[in-house]
Amino acid sequence: PYTYHDTLFAFDAKTTMYAKPDTNSKVQMTCIAGDTLVVMDSLSFPKDKIQAFYRMKNGKQIGYVKAGDIAIYKFNLKHNASQSTILISGFDTSENSLLHMNEFSENNLMATFSYPYYHQPFSIAMHGNRGLSGLNKIFQILHFAESCGEDGGSTYIGWSPENFIEILHASSSADGGMYSSSSYLLFPEDSGGVPGKIIYKREVYEILNEELGWDRTSTETRNYDWT
Repeated sequence: PYTYHDTLFAFDAKTTMYAKPDTNSKVQMTCIAGDTLVVMDSLSFPKDKIQAFYRMKNGKQIGYVKAGDIAIYKFNLKHNASQSTILISGFDTSENSLLHMNEFSENNLMATFSYPYYHQPFSIAMHGNRGLSGLNKIFQILHFAESCGEDGGSTYIGWSPENFIEILHASSSADGGMYSSSSYLLFPEDSGGVPGKIIYKREVYEILNEELGWDRTSTETRNYDWT
């Protein structure tokens, strides 16, 4: 949930700010993609996360913006003589929870991408292409599992102008200190990386007999060709 004074962004090329938490109310203003929105009230109206509105401020204007029109991450990226703005929104539907990524150039939508995220708490980091040809950037979605047995880990999404690519999900989970599984990727630019390949590693730890102190650690490795 958003809290008072959080800084967020307009997600769409025409993001509408209403006088009331109702799409039939007066339009206060229309924001463009990437405009800064500041949360003025931590409550959503109504308290239905799918149809929620938030009271926001853009410059001196205050109004209500639909939750689905709000981005939580904004990246400005230069490539050649152009600039792209990547906006990322987390949005709940009646069926699942989706992460939406939009690429804009001069407020024109150039590419869009959706991916289901695993849990409410997550964060996103942006890297260079880490040695993968044909990509400009890699976005790493870090999923934070909140209970034993839940799947966490990282999802890697590649980006080049006007194109998003799902690379791989590296899963991680644990169960009460008795078992843990952690996966990670080695890219060509990483220490131990290989040109033209992504190396997938999975480390598993399990207690076989707690009373006698028996445990086991194993490592699995698989090499993927990057095409």
